[in-house]
Amino acid sequence: MFVREFRKARGAVVSDISGPYDETIRIISDLPRPRPVRMSSKGKQMGLVVLSVPLVVFALAAYEQRHHPTPGTTMEGLLKFFGEGVGVMAGLFWLPPYVKHKPLITEGELAIGRITKFDKGRIIYVFYEFETPSGERVFKMSTTFRTDLAAGMKLPVFYNRENPKKAVALCASLYDVALPH
Repeated sequence: MFVREFRKARGAVVSDISGPYDETIRIISDLPRPRPVRMSSKGKQMGLVVLSVPLVVFALAAYEQRHHPTPGTTMEGLLKFFGEGVGVMAGLFWLPPYVKHKPLITEGELAIGRITKFDKGRIIYVFYEFETPSGERVFKMSTTFRTDLAAGMKLPVFYNRENPKKAVALCASLYDVALPH
């Protein structure tokens, strides 16, 4: 289904409209590299989920253990399970995007992308495109927490010069550029 939606969004012709990133694009383009970054609200919420899910599982297991002791299960075993749970969740869900996004935002090339489709369902998807100076047109799709976006709006996209498909739009990143006041 998403492939069909992505292809439909790629072919859409959308006119430019004003958006929340218009002023930000101008400011970011004047910033020297490495750009100063801070964790975005999406990054903070994702970190909270990664830490809270194993903690809740640990609390429920500890409560159950206290009321109904099971042979072989100890508090040390539960603590070990909690630590491993945090490690696995961080390794699978939390760390890879942080490792990929930060270098792109701080050192990557800046392109002005355009939203081709904005799908506001249970999970908010943003389909966007941008063009490199060499003329290569790149189409991407990401999730975002922003609800104030629409098709036709411009947004900053950071990409790797050698491989433009390695890119992240600022609205989908786990980092924000710390803009000067």
